[in-house]
Amino acid sequence: MNTILSYITSLLLFITLFQHITYAQDERPHHFGIDITKTLTLPLIAKGRGFVIEPVYYYTDKDKSAKFKAVVGYSNTRHDDVHVNSNIKTSGFYLKPGIGTSLGKKNFAFLNFLVSNYSINNSYVLEGEYFGDYKGEYTHNNLFAMGIEPNIDFENDLGKKVKMILSLRFTYVFYNPENKDYPVYYVPGAGITNGNEISAGLSLYLII
Repeated sequence: MNTILSYITSLLLFITLFQHITYAQDERPHHFGIDITKTLTLPLIAKGRGFVIEPVYYYTDKDKSAKFKAVVGYSNTRHDDVHVNSNIKTSGFYLKPGIGTSLGKKNFAFLNFLVSNYSINNSYVLEGEYFGDYKGEYTHNNLFAMGIEPNIDFENDLGKKVKMILSLRFTYVFYNPENKDYPVYYVPGAGITNGNEISAGLSLYLII
């Protein structure tokens, strides 16, 4: 966890230095940020553990009526007892580029495309009354998922060059290598799907 916090701190310091050097004016077309909620909320969702690192980049056009948004992330999570006596570990990278239009001075609606490349590992125990317990494990690497993600951003300025963005999303995963022998519970970038095609969630981005 100390390594993760050091990475996030270093990333934010780099972004701050980069923007102060590159831009002298307040009206900047480029903004960078990072999600500050996902790792903290993992323990609250289905006994989740691990971490999620999710930087975000925004480009705003001159008249501020349209934006480009790109989310890049890495997650390494574990969910215990989703299925009886099982521990599901999921790790992988994801990319979510998209375009958006203004819904007002501070709000934008986006449509993003999701590409996720990940691996899963599940260790489980089948309890046996007469012959003892059976312990099993399976691993599947290099899995791909794709989807689309309508989302809405709500901006709140914290200062001249700092803002918070609350992003609400709805994700439809139209391609995912689902198999009855290894049910996919969590897809990096889409969150908990539990074998379904639809998920929803939110992000809270610190933007500088």
